[in-house]
Amino acid sequence: MFGFKSKNNADFDTLFNEYNAYVFKVVINESNNKLTKEDIEETVSDVFFLLWKNYGKIKNEKKTKPYIGKIAKNATKNKLRKIKEQYSFDETIFSKAEDNAHSYHVKDSVNMVRNELNKLEETDKQLFLMYYYENKKIKEIAVLKDMKVATVKTKLHRTRKRLKKLLERSGFKYER
Repeated sequence: MFGFKSKNNADFDTLFNEYNAYVFKVVINESNNKLTKEDIEETVSDVFFLLWKNYGKIKNEKKTKPYIGKIAKNATKNKLRKIKEQYSFDETIFSKAEDNAHSYHVKDSVNMVRNELNKLEETDKQLFLMYYYENKKIKEIAVLKDMKVATVKTKLHRTRKRLKKLLERSGFKYER
């Protein structure tokens, strides 16, 4: 079926045609509707580029589908990390908001976020501000706080979830 020993274009085209729909399905399922159509298409392209790059590594045709599935899952996770939204609590938003017709709404939203952020434990609040406000890398925060990288990631994840719940209870509406 496939000549896996070399990067034969005809063989790769066959591979692409056979697994293209599968890769799309994996990327869509793995992304949980968090990627745009363009991001999905780009991720699928990335998957096939990686597959082409590692084409000679597939020795057994029976392992092709799981191998492609794993590449698709990892590529989707990488894409989600890259597009992760960052929230900034920059003080200048107030001065910019004065010129904006929606300044009251912006001020109200920022004040609501600040109030809910102040309800968090001090360590969680500090980690959150270091990462989102000061734009420090997770590894840098781990060194500064004398914590493991995994601990910082876990605390940030839990803090985001807690903050989201607190904001939702306060009536904050999140718009994408």
